[in-house]
Amino acid sequence: MHFFSPVPVMNLLEIVRSLTTSDETIEQMKAVGERLGKTIIVANDYPGFTVNRVLVPMLNEAIYLVMEGNTPEEIDQGMM
Repeated sequence: MHFFSPVPVMNLLEIVRSLTTSDETIEQMKAVGERLGKTIIVANDYPGFTVNRVLVPMLNEAIYLVMEGNTPEEIDQGMM
């Protein structure tokens, strides 16, 4: 179970399924997440899972934009 920080504020819960994780285990983890009021996604066990696999390249590009002369504020505005 991959919670996002800060846990009380972030609604997303990423449940990671390995090659040996049973369907029953996934369902039990989903039930826990639902009791906590989380939005649940199930990801396979690969580097970065789902969210960080998409997020990290996006953060890298934002850093490159700053290095090329954009301000963080401009980048933030563009992402709204």
